[in-house]
Amino acid sequence: MCTFSADFKWLIAATSDSSIKTWDISSGKLVDWFTVTPLCVSLTMSPSGEYLVTVHAGSPGIYLWANSTIYSNVLLHPLPETYDPLQLDLPMITMDGRDENNEVAGEAEADDSVPEFKSPEQISDELVTLSLVSKSHWLNLLDLDIIK
Repeated sequence: MCTFSADFKWLIAATSDSSIKTWDISSGKLVDWFTVTPLCVSLTMSPSGEYLVTVHAGSPGIYLWANSTIYSNVLLHPLPETYDPLQLDLPMITMDGRDENNEVAGEAEADDSVPEFKSPEQISDELVTLSLVSKSHWLNLLDLDIIK
């Protein structure tokens, strides 16, 4: 099964070998590939492009995967022919509300290792600087306090 991103730039497919692959449609190249167990039986992108939603065989519920290109500047390059996909585990919560790392759900520590983005200098006072960031990225800025 497969789905398109909201802006139709990517084709995302779940395959029978437990892989989830993302192709850049304009270049026809594979740009992301990871595997999960159990097998993904259904997937779709949220209308805003923020999340990939998956359903897995034998697992009750749905899984949301955040689209990192929305929240940070990520350049997607074609994967090399020798690329070995990442094996990702599905998150699980136990009956007492703690996850695998013994953290209470919703109380994950903030990741302070992310470097702060430094905006480039303005080229000229007569020019306007534009961004190639997607519309959904700017819409998320309105909710930045909630996200943090």
